[in-house]
Amino acid sequence: MASLFRKKKKVDEVAERDAESSSRRASSDLSSDHSNAAAAEERDDGSTVDNEQIMVNETPELIATSLAEMRALLIQDNALRTSEGDGNSDSVLLRFLRVMKFDVSKACVRYTAHWDAREEWGYGPTPFSYAALPDDVKRVIGLGFLQIPFGVRDRVGRQIVLAMPRNMDWSQIQDADSVKHMLWYMMDVALRSEETQRKGVLIINDMGTMSRDNFNRNAVSGVLHSLQNLIPVRLGGVRLMNQPWFFSWLFGIVSVFMKAKLRERISVLGTNHAALAEWCEPGSIPATLGGELEWDHAAWIENAP
Repeated sequence: MASLFRKKKKVDEVAERDAESSSRRASSDLSSDHSNAAAAEERDDGSTVDNEQIMVNETPELIATSLAEMRALLIQDNALRTSEGDGNSDSVLLRFLRVMKFDVSKACVRYTAHWDAREEWGYGPTPFSYAALPDDVKRVIGLGFLQIPFGVRDRVGRQIVLAMPRNMDWSQIQDADSVKHMLWYMMDVALRSEETQRKGVLIINDMGTMSRDNFNRNAVSGVLHSLQNLIPVRLGGVRLMNQPWFFSWLFGIVSVFMKAKLRERISVLGTNHAALAEWCEPGSIPATLGGELEWDHAAWIENAP
């Protein structure tokens, strides 16, 4: 028995070293992509690159003309949701223009895909509210896999989003799609801030103590498809912390669902918590990662909009 234990321990140590090596290679590759993506600071069209993102120089004229053009194109394609609610308000149309850097044609494509999916799932144009969510979606929110300390931002103004895969208890979830619907609601609340619309979000994914049982391929696929194609949110960056020994296996699966742009914005930091200071002040870094941020997710749920 002692011999078997020693062998198992040795296998685990080798697996951990392999995972650590894979993480370093991934971090090196992704850091290189990140440097290339953020190389330019100014562009001919007046936009700027703010860390990893192009920030459009918004003016009242640009907003007015873009909204008018977007409405005209959507009406032409019979795609504008004209009933009362989120689908026909300037404030919501602006979310799609901002995520597409005021490329009106691309904004129309995402708007249409967004509303087609939202209506297919039975939500319709009524603004999202916690009280109206299905019970299974509320349970997912309560697990705390995704937490958004609203108003807490990084050094360039991006909303901080905290992901903790270890909180995903699949014994309490009836439908993997509920994870995707949780994301839609949480991001919708975040996007009620114009600053978040303009500057986007920075995701800090703490993978510490995560096990394979916390992972669901279908849920990850739905989340990444929504973030990259349907929800009008700017993904400013993703910081992976405390990745588990099976990270190379996990990333191999998850990366299949990632576009090149998202891959370029990922940094694998491991246990180097101090590296977060490059992007965040101490007050924007969770205390569990060496910062000062304490967020009461349960208290937020009690008064969730």
